[in-house]
Amino acid sequence: MLLAVDNPLDNPKSKKQLILTKLDYTMTAVFSAEALIKILVFGFYFNGSKSYLRKSWNKLDFLVIIVSILTYLPLGTNLTFYKSMRLLRILRPLRMIDRNPGLKLAVKSLQSVLPGIINLMSISIANMGLLAILGVNLFKGKFYHCDIANVPLEHQN
Repeated sequence: MLLAVDNPLDNPKSKKQLILTKLDYTMTAVFSAEALIKILVFGFYFNGSKSYLRKSWNKLDFLVIIVSILTYLPLGTNLTFYKSMRLLRILRPLRMIDRNPGLKLAVKSLQSVLPGIINLMSISIANMGLLAILGVNLFKGKFYHCDIANVPLEHQN
């Protein structure tokens, strides 16, 4: 939600930007603390099937946390690449999918139908390409000029 309020054209020293920055630090600290607690409880990766990084949602959460922390590190140069990595923090609301069984079911069903949707889309794109080639061959430049001799004067503007 903080990214929706943030505007790159705002003055970086304005009160709004300072509050947004502090809230962003706070949210990153809260998410990092949550991940750290989960890592301490379940183990990082090598502690069996219940380990933190064995679940794909935790992998996404860990990626968002790492990116958030990397954007705060002073790197000596003002690279726009690191600022664009902040965009990955938009994935934070996806954490709710792991906690809501209905959303989890919807995402899994979307994943299962995605290959069929991609096949249908590729067939549709191929069909549109064939029809475009056919149209170019049939019309052969007949729309190159405009004939307005039979158009009434009030429509010629």
